Amino acid sequence: MKTLLAVALLALTASLSAAVEPAQVFALRGRSAGAPPRDVRLELYPKGWDSYVVKRITKGRSNAPDQVLVGAARLKGRYLGVRFHVTEGVENQLNGAGGASDITGVYRIDGRTVLGVLRNPTGIHGWSQCYDKGWVTEPDATPARPTEFSPAGDAPFKRVVLCLDGLPYRIMKKLRESEGLFAEFHEPARMITVFPSLSSISWNTLLALPPEPGYQAVYFSNRQSKTMGVTLRKMKGSRFQTRMHARHTGIIGHGLAYVLPYRLGTKQLGHMLHELALHEGSRTAFLYGYQTDPIAHMDGLENLEKVIRDLDGYVKDMCATYEAKHGEKLEVVIVSDHGHTLQSGELVRLSKHLKQAGWAVEKKVKKNNQCAFSSAGILSSIALHCREAQESELASKIVSMEGVDVVTFDVGGQQQFIYSARGVARFVYDASLDAYAYQVLQGADPLGYRAVYAQLAGEGKLTQGGFATGRDLLAATMDHPYPDVAHRIRVGHTSLVRNPANVIVSLRPGFENGQGLVKATAGLRGRSGTHGGLDQINSVGTFMTNYLSEPPAVIRAEDLRHYVDLADYLRNDPPIEATVLPNPTAEDSGGEMWVEFRDDRLRTPVANLERRFTVEVKRARLLLPDKRITQRTFTQAQLKREHETWLIPLEEAFAEFQNGKTYKVRVKMEILSAGGNVVDTQEQTLKMAYRGSDQTFD
Repeated sequence: MKTLLAVALLALTASLSAAVEPAQVFALRGRSAGAPPRDVRLELYPKGWDSYVVKRITKGRSNAPDQVLVGAARLKGRYLGVRFHVTEGVENQLNGAGGASDITGVYRIDGRTVLGVLRNPTGIHGWSQCYDKGWVTEPDATPARPTEFSPAGDAPFKRVVLCLDGLPYRIMKKLRESEGLFAEFHEPARMITVFPSLSSISWNTLLALPPEPGYQAVYFSNRQSKTMGVTLRKMKGSRFQTRMHARHTGIIGHGLAYVLPYRLGTKQLGHMLHELALHEGSRTAFLYGYQTDPIAHMDGLENLEKVIRDLDGYVKDMCATYEAKHGEKLEVVIVSDHGHTLQSGELVRLSKHLKQAGWAVEKKVKKNNQCAFSSAGILSSIALHCREAQESELASKIVSMEGVDVVTFDVGGQQQFIYSARGVARFVYDASLDAYAYQVLQGADPLGYRAVYAQLAGEGKLTQGGFATGRDLLAATMDHPYPDVAHRIRVGHTSLVRNPANVIVSLRPGFENGQGLVKATAGLRGRSGTHGGLDQINSVGTFMTNYLSEPPAVIRAEDLRHYVDLADYLRNDPPIEATVLPNPTAEDSGGEMWVEFRDDRLRTPVANLERRFTVEVKRARLLLPDKRITQRTFTQAQLKREHETWLIPLEEAFAEFQNGKTYKVRVKMEILSAGGNVVDTQEQTLKMAYRGSDQTFD
């Protein structure tokens, strides 16, 4: 019977491959006791709702053949259980095995990261236990760089990137057409943002920064199962803000911008753009203008249009000042991070609705019928955390709540489900092709994507299995009520943040969600809309330039780096920064700590000399001397460098950290002559108020 099963699986795999049916592919590195690591390829062929034929190919060394295991797999939540059948034969006899025995294992899939362990009771193939680690393979399906992609660097100042928060594409396009604003610019393109369509995670994606801990400054920690508050670093500005060459830094001014949004915001923007014309120190200068977002939130359409008219004048003045000084045209990029409803909404009653459905919103998730969420504002989306494998149950309870448009969840990065009052559907993702198939599972089409797939089929853009590439879907849905949702749902639930939500709710225009003090005080001044949802109105920001000869019609947030060289932005790091990441499994106490140290001497005559780094971590104590946790010395060759920043690993320090304690990190960089003498020294110290889970300090 087992032999027949193996033959059937091999035959099915062969037929799938022959039919060019897509397969999920993992690129792994296998490690077993007594053997060197091997390159492994794990392939999944869909066989049903959550079942797969699985093939594991271990690359042979030298002239040795590849080792191939074929079996079955079942996906539950983020866990993939596998069973490989080993047939009886000569190989078993040579290994002293009395008979065939199944090799079983489990893989955890977190976004693109894959971790797994296999158990082989009889030691067939020379190992009894093997660990696999790697990632989901994805092709680099990105647009080609335009001819005008001039590199950043030490060349004279030439380009400005204006990062304007919450500037909707539809408003910019309307004013350009009706009033002739920004006439010197090419036609604006749609910038399709991430999901949820929120500022911090949108800007992080646009500007190629690592994922944030959560969707907002206040976020839910999956490891600690509780809400984490705003850190001191966040009060000074999010990670994406601190690297800007120009931004408003006053906390008081930022707060008043929500009291007098237009009056104060337009003055701040005018002042920053005037100063930016005189920028020095980099070829490209980046400006962050948060002011447009509170104007949209608090004042609405009328004052948002007024500030856009003001911006048109400010940009013309900036360009004129630059041209008078340099005798040439200033290249300008305008990009915004998301759209905006511009429509005041009614607050949904999430807790009451779930209570009536037998669920509870709690601060910690301990039971199957409990969920948690955090919100730092009034939004048109809700990111909910619940126990693994309870996503479908929670989604089915929420979908009937008044104000809900769609509810989404992901299974293992391979299936993206959409629930709505209209019906239920799912995307099936093939990472090897970066492609999606779409199926309506119940009721009517909740997204209206059947018509999209019919159009692509008519254009010959679907595979035999009905898969469309992510790029074809982006182009086909850029003006759709739900643009590029397959890609955005998958990324939003997997790799967008370090603590992804199990279920994300997108609300209809006219409905919003809030929490705590923000919810209680939102009505004191009044508000005029928000953002966060999955639809066109929430999701589409602006991208436009005054210099691209062939401007795109649409870009994803991930695409900005292909149109603008971000190096001048990314090298504008804080002097020292530390990131703390726990291990993915809750039972492990260890984790990772990375210290990033900016090298200010890389543009000086000592740039090419050898460096030595001494890193010391101490626990700060009030009355007693500080307690040393670790001290290590690194050579330049031991460290990785990104732009002007050195990345220093300190994983051993993590085990000593305690919640609620404060730590000091000191990095001393010594620059050595050819003879080994110290010719220059640079030193930075950082304080960390450690609160566990994922945190970043600078």
